Amino acid sequence: TLNPELAGLAMALSSLSVLTSSLLLNVAKID
Repeated sequence: TLNPELAGLAMALSSLSVLTSSLLLNVAKID
């Protein structure tokens, strides 16, 4: 099993990637 810290880090990275991708998509749509 993963360490709680690693799990939290993975969740944070995944959420950040989703946020960045959504922001990039919004910028692309605006342009």
